Amino acid sequence: MSLRRLSRLKYRNWPIFYKMAIVFSLLSTSLILSIGFLSYVIYRNSLESQIGEFVPQVLSQVNHQVENYLDDLKSTWPDNLEQALKEINLKEGLPTLEKTLMIRDIIDTLKLQLKGSLYGVTFYTDQGYTYVNEQSGGVWKNVSYATQPWYSQLDLVDFSPIVLGTVRQQIVNNSNGTFFFSIVQPLRLSGTKNLAGVMQIFGTMEPLNTIMHGINLGSDSRFYILDNDNKIVYSTLSSQLGEYWNPTLGFDMSKQVPGAHSDTVMLNNKKYMMSYNWSSGTNWKVIGFVPMENFSKGISRIALWTGIWGVIGVIIAILLSSLLAYGFTQRLKQLSKQIRSTQLDELEQKQEPLQYDEIGYLSVSFRSMINRIRNLVDEVLKSKILKQEAEIKALHSQINPHFLYNVLESIRMTIKKGDHAAAEAALVSLGQLYRYQTYQENDLVTIGKEMEFIEQYLHIQQFRFGDLLEVQVDVALDVQDFLFPRMILQPLIENVLKHGQSQLDMFIQLLIRIRCEQDSILVDIADEGDGMSDMRLQEVLDGLEQGFTADQRFGLANVYQRIKNLYGERGSMYIESEEGAGTIIQIRIPAEHYTKAAHI
Repeated sequence: MSLRRLSRLKYRNWPIFYKMAIVFSLLSTSLILSIGFLSYVIYRNSLESQIGEFVPQVLSQVNHQVENYLDDLKSTWPDNLEQALKEINLKEGLPTLEKTLMIRDIIDTLKLQLKGSLYGVTFYTDQGYTYVNEQSGGVWKNVSYATQPWYSQLDLVDFSPIVLGTVRQQIVNNSNGTFFFSIVQPLRLSGTKNLAGVMQIFGTMEPLNTIMHGINLGSDSRFYILDNDNKIVYSTLSSQLGEYWNPTLGFDMSKQVPGAHSDTVMLNNKKYMMSYNWSSGTNWKVIGFVPMENFSKGISRIALWTGIWGVIGVIIAILLSSLLAYGFTQRLKQLSKQIRSTQLDELEQKQEPLQYDEIGYLSVSFRSMINRIRNLVDEVLKSKILKQEAEIKALHSQINPHFLYNVLESIRMTIKKGDHAAAEAALVSLGQLYRYQTYQENDLVTIGKEMEFIEQYLHIQQFRFGDLLEVQVDVALDVQDFLFPRMILQPLIENVLKHGQSQLDMFIQLLIRIRCEQDSILVDIADEGDGMSDMRLQEVLDGLEQGFTADQRFGLANVYQRIKNLYGERGSMYIESEEGAGTIIQIRIPAEHYTKAAHI
């Protein structure tokens, strides 16, 4: 990839439209995304906070209903219960049918009060008999309450009921292992502190199921009700009924305190919200485990729609930013394009409708500048043409003052010596030289014609310098008919004659070589004089670019400028020199056959 293409990839080199569109889009997009993200985070945190408060409230209501259910069971004692106990305990032996019917009346009253929540009742008499009543009927057993596992827990002081929680009926056949909700009430007669009997109530689990049935917090939610001994009296998994709570079920209950609490726990590599409500009155607990993903479904939908509307907002922001940037930069782009396409020979500008804003004033200033430049270019061009014409004429005629006097003086001395033939040959060469200079109107001639002129010029110079001038000419035969700028070699040869003389033997060694290389004509002018130092060579090269004024390098500068004016970048002139070794001047111009002369 080129350096120019790489530089265009840099941000600072981008068009203003792209910069403005990208900056506006980024600002708008950042604002929209920030607002959307903050709104989503605030909503999520608010929802999680509400959920964290909602679940404990639900569990608190459940616990309150459980407490009411327990209170109903504990406070439901028929008025005729004391009379029945007196009658049963009066006589020893198995109670009579009359007493059995009295107990059944009490049980029917209990069932009516508890509205179907009662499964059965067991009466333990003080004489060691037990009446077991279930939905299918009743039967007397010879079983004493003292043999039951709960006997040691009986409150024989205040005779308050004992909530056993979830138990199985042990006295009668319970092959299916059904769990019941049981309360044990120690009984006494009025005015005494003696235990007269025990009544154990077996309630169905249906009330607890009814209480928990209305709670639905999504799939895979788990709820538990624990009694005061942390025994599970209700569970969404029936296999856990009757078991004691253990930390593997979610958390360690022994480390908790009464009240309400919520936290997040991991169960089976899944995140749950754990909440519990611990009744300080009954010491019963209601525990719930709800997967966090159940709560996040709504949040996920909100996030999805927030993302969708965010993307739509970003697209709209990009479009609006692009339209805004386009409207702002279009006129700048037109002005920039107009400036880039402006050429010095096409300075007439199309007049666009004027708008009185910053860009409009910039356009007006640009038009004024172009008009001013056009006028200045016309003036400079005319001045340059006149100057070049004057320089070319001076170049063509500069041999007059340079060597005419010396040539004529040399001819006079030759005639005086009596060498009339040599003097005549010199006069002939001088005449042909001036004829070539005077009558050639075209600026381009063939190399053959130019070399004829150079031969006459060198003949005169050898007439002047004699054996001190050694000339070697090497012109390829295939370049004779190619076009060449007229009188462009004479200043270079004259420069060699002035500066190419060796300080050792005073000889001037001149080499002229002309050849064709590919599509170019190469001309080498070399000498073996003293050459130039690097500093002096740099001064000469700088002078070629800047142009000498009226010193001895005027001819070199004119040759260089003529080549540039005629051929532009296709023509060149190089100078190589080494101090003490000589100088080489090389000219390279396009190879054009003489048949094109008519078009020059």
